[in-house]
Amino acid sequence: MHKPKKLRPLGRSPVLVQNYQCRVCGTNWMREFDPQTPDHLEWVCLHHASSILDPLAALEPEASSPSTDRPSESAVTREPIIAHDIPHPVFRPEAAV
Repeated sequence: MHKPKKLRPLGRSPVLVQNYQCRVCGTNWMREFDPQTPDHLEWVCLHHASSILDPLAALEPEASSPSTDRPSESAVTREPIIAHDIPHPVFRPEAAV
C-alpha cells in the first residue's frame, strides 16, 4: 500500500489551499500558501484525485511539471499567479476543498 509522501506537521499554522485543474488533461493540482512565508508557494499534484485524502492520489505515478509563459489568475484572490510558479500549462480554477 502506498503512503502519502509528505504530510503537514501537527501544530503548523493554517495555510490557504486552492485547487486547480488542467483544462487539457484534467490533472488536479493543489496550491498551498503559508502567510508566514509569502514568497514560497507549494504545489501538490493530485493527478485525477479530487483531494489529497483520495487514495487515487497516492497510487498514480509522479506527474511531470512543465512550465508555461502564460500568466494566470487566482480564482479566489484575483491576484496574478507568476508564470514560474505554475507547474502545469493550463489551469481551470476549482472550488477549494
